[in-house]
Amino acid sequence: MNIGNIQLYKYSLPLLIPLILGDKTVMTREGFLIKITADPNLIGISEIAPLPHFSKESLNDVIKDVADFKKEYTGKPIPTDILERTKSLTPSVRFGLETALLNLHASFKKLTFVDLLNPNAKRVISVNALLTGSVDEIESKLEFLMLQGYKTFKIKVGRNKLKDEIKLIQKIQNILDDSYAVRLDANRKFEYEDGCRFLNELKGSNIEYVEEPFQSKEELQRYVNTGEGDIPIALDETLREIEPDELNKYKVCTAVVLKPALLGYANAIQFAKTALSYNMKPVISS
Repeated sequence: MNIGNIQLYKYSLPLLIPLILGDKTVMTREGFLIKITADPNLIGISEIAPLPHFSKESLNDVIKDVADFKKEYTGKPIPTDILERTKSLTPSVRFGLETALLNLHASFKKLTFVDLLNPNAKRVISVNALLTGSVDEIESKLEFLMLQGYKTFKIKVGRNKLKDEIKLIQKIQNILDDSYAVRLDANRKFEYEDGCRFLNELKGSNIEYVEEPFQSKEELQRYVNTGEGDIPIALDETLREIEPDELNKYKVCTAVVLKPALLGYANAIQFAKTALSYNMKPVISS
């Protein structure tokens, strides 16, 4: 099977609600759809969308990487080790090309994308709901989302006064029974002492996990090494600074939050497999 052509289609979509990423606010989501064609009349489609303020690559970097890939592989057979060859590319481009090529291969095999990867995969996937806004807005959203069937809720923390955030978490947990789960995402907002204080305040709470409470992987490692914490911790940003085989340093953590567009598809899969070997839950985030 030869690659016939590779095309990029740029999009720019205004968001209905501003997206807060760290200390930045995003009003428009930009990226590309990528389309790879091959003989005989096969098509693989995916998306390349660097995340503002998180991805290191720019939209111009994407165009350059795809142009280089197109120049090297157009008109040639797809190498059997093509996923290995994409490792040098920036993560979002790597993810887009990997999934487009796998999509193409699924089309060639006359399979769905899911059945190509895992014929025993679940057909229904549970997702968590993100709770944002004022306390009143969050309470209102919570009631509505519970009626919609959501069983897991995620709250961003580290943005307001510690006592106010603890009060909000306690209020939400008073509404939810044990059949619901609550996840907290700190996005590395806390300095070490504040993070420890926050986690200590959560003792006795039924929290599924707290994502990245500290500002660096070194501080997270320090906390993990103390062995004192009984609040489950999940890795997110740290995964972009380590390799899958380094997860053994963090195996007391409960979960890994995998963003394939920031890690690359194949790399995210390797993180998931390694995490499972340490009884850590892989959670996919788009």
